[in-house]
Amino acid sequence: MFNFEKVNKLIDSGYAATVRNIPAILAQIKRKADTVEMNKKRHELKVHYNSKNFIFDKVNVTGLNEKQTKYVTRNLFYKNKEFTLAQLKRRYFRLAADDRFKSIYPTVSQDSLTGKYELNINARMEKPFFVDAGAVISNRPISEAFLGLQYNHIGRIGFLAYANGYIGKLNSGGHAKLRLDFPGKTPFFVESNSTYSRWDYFNSSILFYDLLKPAYLIQEDKYTEIKVGLPVGNLSVLDISGGAAEWGNFYYQRDDFTKLDTTDKTFFDYWYGQINYGLNTLNRKMYATEGVMFNARARYLEGNESYYPGNTSVGSDTLPFKNQYALPWLQFKITFDGYVKTFKRFRVGLFGEFVSSNQTFFSNYQSSILSAPAFNPTPESQTFFIDAYRAHNYVAGGIKFITTPFKNFDIRMEGYFMQPFNSIIKDASGNAGYSTPFLYNHFIGTATAVYNTPLGPFSFGVNYYDKYQNPFSLFLHFGYIIFNKKSID
Repeated sequence: MFNFEKVNKLIDSGYAATVRNIPAILAQIKRKADTVEMNKKRHELKVHYNSKNFIFDKVNVTGLNEKQTKYVTRNLFYKNKEFTLAQLKRRYFRLAADDRFKSIYPTVSQDSLTGKYELNINARMEKPFFVDAGAVISNRPISEAFLGLQYNHIGRIGFLAYANGYIGKLNSGGHAKLRLDFPGKTPFFVESNSTYSRWDYFNSSILFYDLLKPAYLIQEDKYTEIKVGLPVGNLSVLDISGGAAEWGNFYYQRDDFTKLDTTDKTFFDYWYGQINYGLNTLNRKMYATEGVMFNARARYLEGNESYYPGNTSVGSDTLPFKNQYALPWLQFKITFDGYVKTFKRFRVGLFGEFVSSNQTFFSNYQSSILSAPAFNPTPESQTFFIDAYRAHNYVAGGIKFITTPFKNFDIRMEGYFMQPFNSIIKDASGNAGYSTPFLYNHFIGTATAVYNTPLGPFSFGVNYYDKYQNPFSLFLHFGYIIFNKKSID
C-alpha cells in the first residue's frame, strides 16, 4: 500500500490481470442490452427525473442519532413540504459540502400507491476532533510552524470550535473562532472570532525565539469580529460582519538607526462593518491550476490614531502627539483569479484586483503607508513590505502561463501590473502626500517550478519586484505560505 515508488508498475499489473480475466467476467453477465436501446432508456429516465411530477414527500435518515437526524432533515425537508428533484439537488449538495459529515449517501424509493418518492439518506459523521499541523521551510527567514485544533458537533444546530497558532521569525500569532450553523430553508451561520498577529519584516536576530529585538518594522494586529453569513447557490457565500481592532506599528523613519534608538509608535484603534461576497472553486490553496476565485467587499471603517514619536523622528518631542478625531473611510475591493485550459498540459490564468477608497493620511508618511491596502498577488510577495505596492486606490492585473510536464509538477510564468491612481509619496518633512495621477506604475514577475506533494508544495523559482531595492529574489520553500487574515486588509 505504501510502496509509492512502484505505483505505476502495480497499476499496470492490475490492468493486465483484469484483461486476462475478461472472459471469466463476461461469463458472469446474464443479460446484455443494445447500446442504442440503453441510450433511449437513459434519455427517458432523465426526462422523467427532470419533470415536475418527480415529487418527494418523505425523508428517512439512518446512521445518526436523533438530534443529528433532525439537523439533516431540516436541511432537506422544510416544514414537511413536498419538494422536487431540482430543489433536492441544491439542498443535497449544500449539505454534502459540510466537512463534519464523513459520508452522505442518498437512495430513492417510490410509493406505488401515491406515485411519490421517499429520499433515504445514510450518513456518517467525521470524528469530532481534528488536528492540523504543518510548517513552512524556506531559504529566506520566513520559516514557521503551525498547529490547528478543531472540534465539530452536530445536534439540532451545528457547532464548530477552532484555534490555531503560528510561530516564526516573520509571523507569530493565533486565531480562535466559534461558529453556529442553523439549518432550514435559508440556512445561515453566526461566527465569532479573535486574532492576534505579530509581523517582524526586518528581524535580524539569529535566535528563532527572539521576538523582542528592535527591528525596522514591527506590526501587531489585534481584532475581534462577529460575522453572519448564508450560502448563495452551492459554491458562494454572502456575509455581513463587524469588529473592533487595534493596529500597532513600531518603526523608524530613518535608515541610520542604532540599537540604542527608540522607535516611533503608531496605534490605530478602530471599528468596522463590512459586507462580503465570496466564490472559490480553486483546486489548491497555493499554486492553483483550475477553478475560479472571486471576492467582492464593501467596508466602512472609523477609528482614532495615536502617534508616539521616537528619538529619530522628524520633530521629535517628549510628549506624544495624538489625533483625537476620528479617521473614517469607505473602501471597495474586488479580486478575481481564474484558470482556463487551452490545450493538453497547458493552462492560462487571469488575475485582477481593484481597490477604491477615500482613506486619509496618518501622522507621517510611514504610518500612512503602513495602513494602506497592499497588492500581494504571489505567495512570496506577502512576506515583503514594499512601499511602492501600497496605495489607497489602484487597479491591477496579471496573466499566468502554466504547463504540467507530468502529474503534480507545474512550471509557472506569471506577470502582474499595478497602476495606482495616486501613489503615496514622502515630502521633505516626513509627511505623506499624493503624486500626480497615474504617474507611477509597478510590475511583479515570477518564474516557478512547483511539485505538489501530499504534504504541500515544494517550489523553486525567482521573483522580480521592479520597485524593490533588490529587485530579484531567489526562493526555495516547502509547505504553504498562508497566514491568518489581517484586520486592515
